[in-house]
Amino acid sequence: MMSLLAFLYVDNRYYCETQLAKEIKLKKEILDLKYESMTISAELMAISRQSNVLSIVKAKGLNLMETYTPAIEIKDSLTNE
Repeated sequence: MMSLLAFLYVDNRYYCETQLAKEIKLKKEILDLKYESMTISAELMAISRQSNVLSIVKAKGLNLMETYTPAIEIKDSLTNE
């Protein structure tokens, strides 16, 4: 009976240690993905600035012009917004 309890104790400890190692690995991976997401988001914000968009359009030779009139908001009478 004692050897069975000792075996279960060792097995349980090994299982807990492997689970803890997996948890640490996943937390590190989540942190890395968070930083990668923040980096990509910052790059996207930099690319989507109006001045950068204009320079990209000119560099690609697209025949687009910047509008100087503000956008018109259309209100829907059915949704009362």
